[in-house]
Amino acid sequence: GAIEAVEGLGGEVRTVHYNKLALRALLKPEKFEIIPKRARPPPSLMPYYTGYENRGYLSPEMQMRELKQDAGGGLQEEEEE
Repeated sequence: GAIEAVEGLGGEVRTVHYNKLALRALLKPEKFEIIPKRARPPPSLMPYYTGYENRGYLSPEMQMRELKQDAGGGLQEEEEE
């Protein structure tokens, strides 16, 4: 499928839920003094966003991947001249 094709080429897929307010903040951040947090998906959509097969951002696997990236991102060593 599409997810496997993207990941096979070295890309990354993460499906994320945006309600109207969060989408507006994403597209027009200049309209907000404080960017609002994203709302959780409605109960009917929770299985989609908690499933790793969809690369849902609430799945434990995706949350662990994000934590590892956040922890590793600031630990890069500077090159010495």
